[in-house]
Amino acid sequence: MTAVADYMALARSGRRDVAFHGLLELEDEALPELEAAFRRESDTSVRSILVKAIWGHRQPVSIPFLAQAIADSSTEVWQSALDGLVTLASPRALLALKIAHETATPSRRPWIAEAIEQVSAVVEQDGLEVGRG
Repeated sequence: MTAVADYMALARSGRRDVAFHGLLELEDEALPELEAAFRRESDTSVRSILVKAIWGHRQPVSIPFLAQAIADSSTEVWQSALDGLVTLASPRALLALKIAHETATPSRRPWIAEAIEQVSAVVEQDGLEVGRG
């Protein structure tokens, strides 16, 4: 078994905090494995832990994954992805949020609109251009 599989087993057994911190401490090279585990996982709580661990690595390469996860049917999962895009505030994250806003359900739009405002403020403050970064 890999470390990711071991932590997933811990999460499924109810030791979610231990699993989350273990996943967070993995090297960034584990991100593709974490994303693959997310796609295979059916337990919503475990999927949310994976999303949080992925954005917790704070790697911009995770933005496309988060842009997909924000469309998840589970509130726990899509809100975790939303938090990640805000945390990784950048022009790429802003673009992902704007696209998500266009296709979001009416109940999600206010949440995403607020995230757009937050990320826009960071992008503007840092003098970044949308379409870059």
